[in-house]
Amino acid sequence: MPDSDRSEIAGLLKEAHRCLDVECQRIDEEIQAFQTFIERVEAIRPHSVSNEQHPPLRTRTMTAPDSAARVQAAYEDTVMAVSHYEQEYGETYAESLREELTPEVATALTQQSAFDRACKQATVTAAREATHKRQLLRESLKTEREAIKTGKNALVPIADQLMEYRTVTPTGVADATLDGYLRRLDVLEERCQELIDQRQDIRVAQRNRLRLSRPCTDIAYVYRELDVDYPLMAATATLIDEIQRLQGRFRRARA
Repeated sequence: MPDSDRSEIAGLLKEAHRCLDVECQRIDEEIQAFQTFIERVEAIRPHSVSNEQHPPLRTRTMTAPDSAARVQAAYEDTVMAVSHYEQEYGETYAESLREELTPEVATALTQQSAFDRACKQATVTAAREATHKRQLLRESLKTEREAIKTGKNALVPIADQLMEYRTVTPTGVADATLDGYLRRLDVLEERCQELIDQRQDIRVAQRNRLRLSRPCTDIAYVYRELDVDYPLMAATATLIDEIQRLQGRFRRARA
């Protein structure tokens, strides 16, 4: 394995860690924005409606448009004001409400004059759910970041060992020595495969736990700036390819 490949592996995982840091900062900002939005909505006094049976949100007739305007101002000042909003989402007020707070809440807040107690509660509940999803995502990003760090610490030493084996000229080397090389390469391959298996398990757990819809259905969205979707698995696969190439080289000399 050329030194450049070893450097590329270390560089790729470093970039992956940077992508995770950036996304963690963005998610933290969004969590704070939703929490502030909730506080502002809770401070808005709901208006009563004449129908005591509380029909569905989208069919109510309301009055006092100032309350709906205050909700919109609160949303635009918080959720839509995060530093990366235009780059990441770029949605209108109504579009964002549908995605974040459900279509029913969006309809009530954009097509009615105001919101009553039930509408207020639905808005707060939906905003809390959006916050909770981001908190779960934040924990998964933290786990992913630790996995990248652990993976880098495991893979870079393996890459270093492969560089040493690459310098070996197998012609004329004793069979016993070649056998020792092959046994060591088998161990390194097993370590790499174990790491890939662990990553697969983590991916499945993340998907089942998060069930992401925004900004993507898979945590791989974090790495969209990179050339690969799963940098740790890509780096590990590169090492496995090199291990197998060296194994073939030593086995041919052993035959």
